[in-house]
Amino acid sequence: MQIHRRSQPWSSLCRILPLLLVGMIATGCAPAASPGNGADAPGATTQIKRGGTLRIGTAGQPTSLDPQIGTGGGDHKYLFTMFDNLVAYNNDSKPDPKLSLAESWSFKNDTTIEFKIRKGVKFHDGTDINAEVIKWNMERVLDPKVLAAGRGALLVVDKMEIIDPYTIVFTLKEPSAPLLLNLGDRSGFINSPTAVKKWGDADYGRHPVGSGPFTFVEWIQDSHVKVKKNPDYWRKDDRDDPLPYLDEVAVLTLSDEAVLVASLRAGEIDVLEGLPGKNVPQFKGNPDFTFLQTKSSSVPDIRLNMDVFPFNNAGLRRAMSLALDREALVKANYGELGEMVRGPVTPGHAWAHCQECIQPTKRDLAKAREELQKAGYPNGFEWEYFIGSSTTASRLLSEMLQAQLLDVGIKTKITVRDTIVRDFYVERRFPAFAGSFSDRADPDGSVYEKYHSKGSYFATRDPANINPKVDELLDKARRTYDLAERKKLYNDAEKLIVDNVYGSIFLAYIGSGKALQKSVKGFELGGEGKGRYVGVWLAK
Repeated sequence: MQIHRRSQPWSSLCRILPLLLVGMIATGCAPAASPGNGADAPGATTQIKRGGTLRIGTAGQPTSLDPQIGTGGGDHKYLFTMFDNLVAYNNDSKPDPKLSLAESWSFKNDTTIEFKIRKGVKFHDGTDINAEVIKWNMERVLDPKVLAAGRGALLVVDKMEIIDPYTIVFTLKEPSAPLLLNLGDRSGFINSPTAVKKWGDADYGRHPVGSGPFTFVEWIQDSHVKVKKNPDYWRKDDRDDPLPYLDEVAVLTLSDEAVLVASLRAGEIDVLEGLPGKNVPQFKGNPDFTFLQTKSSSVPDIRLNMDVFPFNNAGLRRAMSLALDREALVKANYGELGEMVRGPVTPGHAWAHCQECIQPTKRDLAKAREELQKAGYPNGFEWEYFIGSSTTASRLLSEMLQAQLLDVGIKTKITVRDTIVRDFYVERRFPAFAGSFSDRADPDGSVYEKYHSKGSYFATRDPANINPKVDELLDKARRTYDLAERKKLYNDAEKLIVDNVYGSIFLAYIGSGKALQKSVKGFELGGEGKGRYVGVWLAK
């Protein structure tokens, strides 16, 4: 392989009761997520050991430590250590006021939500958190000049009104089923305005200031991100003891997966985030380690810029999709963590996923050649494919894609680019890249943001390439609180997305595997499987 490098609206609160089943609405009655319910939850008599440094190994660099500007799903492992959300959700993906900067919220009518902000909470730089700070953060997300990744989730907000220093009211343009859960993600992370103004949007991502359990220490590129204990953190555990337990968390970035696995086995790291599927048998059932796995909750794909050749041609997109042998890709690249993909709604969103609605796209070289012929390229074409980091996994996947596409005359040049995610979505300078979009707590965060024309990760800016029916279905899904109806809307949208290879060529569903030393206690997977470290402690 040749590699090149370049730097229906409801009218009363009673009608929203179905939402409680998946935590779309909470007004103070949701159960708290206890630290440790992911692995070895501490009991009433457990003697928790405080202190120590947790060493996490991962293959991914953060795109930014500014939660509003960063674009990578892998950023969350860093963000959840340093930041709190206006509305946070628990391990059951239910909005939970005990975990949130909003100590309560209530719907005054279909489109009016009042948030009561928790008093006495400060950012790491001493700045007070109040209603004005919340409004400032929401306005920053909505500012088109900021290019915030979570902007699409907040477009439903019409205005915000401060009632008193700790009360803010959101007035929505229309009902929004996923809004509260979306506030548990990028759109709802709360930054210190003092720090953002000091450093500016360009540099704040290297000097992040939140109110979370750990404070930022340093980010050394291609080495590590380190955070230390916030001694003034507002949250306590179920025994009313202060959190967090650890002194420090160090996330070590190692691009070589073999080195990561070896480091865990040697005791040089405590947690391996993103365990490669081929290595699962080494840790699953191994008494020396704790192995945790989420249900398939991520979709590796080829992200397509439909504004440029070859992906401005639907026939060429279909030809490429039909040329791929996904069964071989899943087996070779994802092992026990992978399964055949159907559409963008993953099995991790169990209430919205429809196993029988869409069949996996099977390799069909005759149909692929037919699509090439109809599109005017009977002998194939050449294109350039970008991968974000030259890890063993991305190289293997790229080699397989390159070889499979060549079977129908599609020649692929593969280029490594360090800043690929933001460059693709903001600069729009190249046709495609290798990505993997991880689940959000509500499928809206995954599907709307990628396939609606107003989504932050949408794949075209040319109105001629927009599918208005997809927009219509996803808009209706946002406004609909009935889960069965929302599911149908998502599944109908999926069919259009898959049939037209709209924005993505899906490769697989994969689960997230995490392997931990037995000494790591209290680890939580979180509602979307991205991990929480606030309740972790080390029994060593």
